[in-house]
Amino acid sequence: MLGRTVFAVAALLVSTAVLAASPKGPIGPNGIIASPDGVAFATRPSTLHYAQPPIATAGLTKIFDNLSHYPDGVYWCCTSFIISGTKSEFAAQSWIAAPFTPTANLTVSKIVLGLGYVSGKNAVVVTLNSDSAGLPGSELGSTTISGLADFPGCCLVAQAKGQGVPVSAGQQYWVVVKTNSSNSDTWAGWAFNDTEQVNLTSVAVNSGSGWEPLPSLGAPAFEVLGK
Repeated sequence: MLGRTVFAVAALLVSTAVLAASPKGPIGPNGIIASPDGVAFATRPSTLHYAQPPIATAGLTKIFDNLSHYPDGVYWCCTSFIISGTKSEFAAQSWIAAPFTPTANLTVSKIVLGLGYVSGKNAVVVTLNSDSAGLPGSELGSTTISGLADFPGCCLVAQAKGQGVPVSAGQQYWVVVKTNSSNSDTWAGWAFNDTEQVNLTSVAVNSGSGWEPLPSLGAPAFEVLGK
């Protein structure tokens, strides 16, 4: 019954873009199950301890922020978009991108993300991309981050620093979380935020054949800071 419920929820949360032939898992002590739609669920989460996210660096402006202000967590602990390489336990590539549109001309200094680690190499690549017809375009900046906290959890965040990319007001950009040849066995999760619960949001997925739109009722949790 639990499995049927989990996958019914997955069908509501994401589109029918198939990233793998069948559900994967459970993986690890937290019982991580991956739906064919590229969503990971913790079926046996350990006791969660709330962790306050770091205070925004002085002198930086929030260019975008969908982290919640709920007292019990800045993102949803136990459901995430899958970030994986072809050699991961998920056995398929799954890269996720989320859009944002600045309201002022600024330079990106830091991207804060609700990322968690499942298995394989504990590292992902975070890039800042231009927009190309409503999907991620060329890379404007890139960094590798490692040492992610275990998924599920609440609510440690990962920080991609030193982007140094100027962005323009009114222009859409994309934050991409992906793998590369050195971490092709990575399975990580980009946690859902706690805000987009009834409004369909725009996400993009790359399962090996280029970027495709992925309508979702859950948005990846992140914040873009700059000056």
